[in-house]
Amino acid sequence: MKLAFWNGGAPRVLRTNKRVRLPNGDVAFNATSDPAHDLYAYVETGSMPSPYEIAAGMAYANDGTTITAARSIAWRPLDEIKNRRVSELADLRYGVEVGGMVFAGNVFPTDDRSKTLIMGARTMAKEDAVYAKNWKVGPGQYVALDAVSLIAVADAQETHVAAAFANEETHAAAIMAFADAQAVVDYDITTGWPDNGQGGAA
Repeated sequence: MKLAFWNGGAPRVLRTNKRVRLPNGDVAFNATSDPAHDLYAYVETGSMPSPYEIAAGMAYANDGTTITAARSIAWRPLDEIKNRRVSELADLRYGVEVGGMVFAGNVFPTDDRSKTLIMGARTMAKEDAVYAKNWKVGPGQYVALDAVSLIAVADAQETHVAAAFANEETHAAAIMAFADAQAVVDYDITTGWPDNGQGGAA
């Protein structure tokens, strides 16, 4: 009796007796006198676990020609799932936070360097009423801003950042309140974000 196993591609003979070692230990299969059954196919069924799940084991069956290994999965601990989703949420918030903001019809950059620059310009504008800058909003694109406009852009930036963090806090509270793993995984964290001119508003 030859037992051959593969996950796609050519079969590979693992054992030449009536037992085969599988992940759950030595499993015996019935012998057959039919030469056509001297080579078994090995098939795995069941989906691979998602990041929120773990493989819970394999159940094996033999119909005389095919050995089927049915994979079962289970949820990871609820706190672990929540922490993963909150981490995903933080990544989303950061992307919105630094992904730009819409102001007066233009998308202003809000990456960390741009935030520092606009706050410096705001300080200058507060001290000098005639202070003005041509502000870069994209490749080869500049917007003329007087002192009043510079202050307004800086204030809008602070509002944008605060709104991103506030929405993250709201979603995090909802995630942490769930008592069911499926509810945590299904929860939509893409709503309520401030507009960054790239589909960031929801």
